[in-house]
Amino acid sequence: MFKFFSTQSCALFACLGLSLQSHNAAAADHIDWPEGPAFAFPELDITDVLTWVPKKGKLALGLNLHPNAGSETEFSSDDVVYRFRLRPVVLEEQAGASVIVPKLVAGEAETTINCTVENDLAHCTAGNYNAYTRLNHTKRFYNRAALQIDAGLKKDSFFIDVPNTGLHIFQSTDAFDIDSVPSYTGPVAGETPSNTVANFGVLHITAVIDVNAVLGKQYDHYIVAADILLNGEIFERMGRPETSNFVLRDNELKDEYNGGDVFALSQNEKTLYSELFSKSIQGWDRLDRKVDWPETDRNALIDTLLLDGLVVNVRKKCRFNEDGLFDLERATGPLSHYSDRCGGRTPNADQLDSITTLLVAGPRALKDLYGDGIDKPAFPATKAWPYFIPFEPEYSAPYAWPYFFKFD
Repeated sequence: MFKFFSTQSCALFACLGLSLQSHNAAAADHIDWPEGPAFAFPELDITDVLTWVPKKGKLALGLNLHPNAGSETEFSSDDVVYRFRLRPVVLEEQAGASVIVPKLVAGEAETTINCTVENDLAHCTAGNYNAYTRLNHTKRFYNRAALQIDAGLKKDSFFIDVPNTGLHIFQSTDAFDIDSVPSYTGPVAGETPSNTVANFGVLHITAVIDVNAVLGKQYDHYIVAADILLNGEIFERMGRPETSNFVLRDNELKDEYNGGDVFALSQNEKTLYSELFSKSIQGWDRLDRKVDWPETDRNALIDTLLLDGLVVNVRKKCRFNEDGLFDLERATGPLSHYSDRCGGRTPNADQLDSITTLLVAGPRALKDLYGDGIDKPAFPATKAWPYFIPFEPEYSAPYAWPYFFKFD
């Protein structure tokens, strides 16, 4: 049974330093510090990046924007480029560590898929390949196409119980010593976990590329990130889900972190982020009252997190509902069989449970032990193109994210 925190007592929120407020939008990762640039422009706010291999020879890339988008929400078209970034990586085992660190292949050029939206027409390019589609009008899938796209307003396939997840985060802060860390508990009588984003919509872009045509045949493993360019500059970016909430956890740095170049961190940035990541990992590690992240493993995880993207084997077909997040980064020792998986991030997988379990139970955890009590989306994506469900609101929802978590 998955374990999660109860929200039985409002006093518990206060003792954890949790501010629960209403705002118009959030920054990256659905729940984030709302005073950054994305706060004023929710249509430029990345909520999720996805990548998986739907069939042999194809790589799917997904980008979700604008938390709680509604029927009147529109893409921004003024000097905005929605960009997927792909770089080949080698997976390097570290002596004595249970985490494999992805390293960029030196000298190899980056592959980008650049998308723009003008009125109701989306256009994406990948090298010499072009694809067009009308928003919310899905074209037929052509298996021989090197690039094809779908774009529009979709049901959000993300799922989360916000209060339970927030308590996970705050109970792992370094403000607690080992004797005061509350133990994980099962559900309180009468309480049922609730998917906070069950009726949310998102602005969405899917691009499917032919692997050999766009990436070539030399490399198997790639790291995938996405960003939004505004007037040619990075406005917002994202790699792995919830990194800024789970392991960065610094309000003043979130804008800088979410707006930086994931493939060009300065040494000062690496040093600063490493210190914050280390404190957070040790905080999470205390929650099961045993050491699952000794220094060697912790340092390897920090190096992995600094290259913030989704690691995917573009030659391996993904199991659609299987979570591949961190699979390839842990494919050693007792989990060496994970090397046969595709990695990436599939649309319906329970990434929050995977992340929580990884941070609490360590790199050798064989299954999701901890989570928020929600295990599937309200409206799952499908295996068939175009994968994501069109948004049809059941009610007139305000276009506002209902919660945000502030680290006091």
